[in-house]
Amino acid sequence: MTKELQSSRYIVISFLVREMGIDIVE
Repeated sequence: MTKELQSSRYIVISFLVREMGIDIVE
């Protein structure tokens, strides 16, 4: 379950990052 939660968080964070136009992975 922990892996699923982490994956969901990563997806949400990456989506928000794209919406804000910030590139964390450079």
